[in-house]
Amino acid sequence: MASISGGEAVITTATDVAGELSFDTFAKKYDMAIENIEQLKHISGALLAGKKVNVFTNKNAKELYPELAEEQKRGMIDIFPLSDFFKIYKIRNKNNTKTEDLNANLRSKNIITSHIETYNIAVTDDKNVKTTPIMSPSTNIDNIVSDIPIVVIDEGFSLNECSTIPSSAPILYLRPRTICAGIGCKRNMEQKPIEEALLQTLKEAGLHPLSLKCIATIPLKSDEPGIIGTAANLNVPLKIIPTEKIEKLDISQLGIATSEFVASQTGVLSVSTACSYLASGKGEILRDKAKYKGITIALSKEKS
Repeated sequence: MASISGGEAVITTATDVAGELSFDTFAKKYDMAIENIEQLKHISGALLAGKKVNVFTNKNAKELYPELAEEQKRGMIDIFPLSDFFKIYKIRNKNNTKTEDLNANLRSKNIITSHIETYNIAVTDDKNVKTTPIMSPSTNIDNIVSDIPIVVIDEGFSLNECSTIPSSAPILYLRPRTICAGIGCKRNMEQKPIEEALLQTLKEAGLHPLSLKCIATIPLKSDEPGIIGTAANLNVPLKIIPTEKIEKLDISQLGIATSEFVASQTGVLSVSTACSYLASGKGEILRDKAKYKGITIALSKEKS
């Protein structure tokens, strides 16, 4: 039409024209992946119709995302901090160990609790520690109206696991890309077991694969086809962390598990955890060295 008329084509969206918050533009600005883009139309449609949208996200959302604070002032959205809205940090095991004792047990196994404490940690036996989803809404659940659309902004939280959330409400999931995975492996490991190990570790930490920002490893492993293929298949960059940066870390102060065998093979006491930590800009270590056959995976989150 622009070509025929001699005019200029200006491509925009209804939310832009109406001056409403566009969550696809919002996601791009803050480096978030949209998990289920087919739900975007319901969120945009509600805002265009002057209806409210509920946003579940980080308790510091107003500081992190000024647009949300502005929309809340206008009365267009309500923000529910996940850590306040849900009573979701519960720990148990088969022997009903006291919480504090179990925490110590988990620390001894290098298990670090979920990034927003949304997962129930169950110890099935002395050698097998696994995470199991649990959603336990507080009484504030009554504040949710069944037909109000919901936007979840989080690296892994899923309201689909919570049966008490009104099922008729459309839910859009935005996954901030803040998670850096460190990978170590034996020489010539295939891609499939490396990728499966990474996805399993993310699942146990309550994180969605779309929250991955990068995969990191040491120069010695920079040519490993399995690591390269995993990064390519998950559509994230591969970062090579110089060994001299790892050598400068205070490993003991950070509480990172070490291995003399790894040191003898690579020259550094830690590969996966040190790489994930440095790749995240020295953020928060979420999972210290999960061990698989010939593979180690670690997860760290960038600072907000």
